Amino acid sequence: MIVVGIVLIIMVVAIPAMIRGKMTGNEANAVAAVRTINNACNLYLFQTNTFPTVLTDLSNATPPYISSSLANASQTSPQNGYYYTYTLVGTTGFNVIGQPSRWQVTGSKCYAASQTGRLLYCTTAANCTPSLDMQ
Repeated sequence: MIVVGIVLIIMVVAIPAMIRGKMTGNEANAVAAVRTINNACNLYLFQTNTFPTVLTDLSNATPPYISSSLANASQTSPQNGYYYTYTLVGTTGFNVIGQPSRWQVTGSKCYAASQTGRLLYCTTAANCTPSLDMQ
């Protein structure tokens, strides 16, 4: 009984820490993915004189700027717990946003970047509009 009690106490302490570690890893991957998409868009602009119209333009290029799994990460098919939306802003810019597929489960922050390269984040699930600069 004592051994079972000790094992249960260890599980109660260890499982939340493991879940938080997974969420932290997902967030680190999301930051890297948003930066990768941002860099790919700017490289695409440098080589074609225009921003891509959709993310799959970056994965379908020869050679590809990003992986097809990243370009196709959506709410129904997230990558590492996050999905990414890309919006072309006129002909002079773009926005890319990475959001957790399940708030407080796969991630607790929404990340975004534009053609300027500044990485922004927010911590609210409803109508997340990233505005805080990550430095």
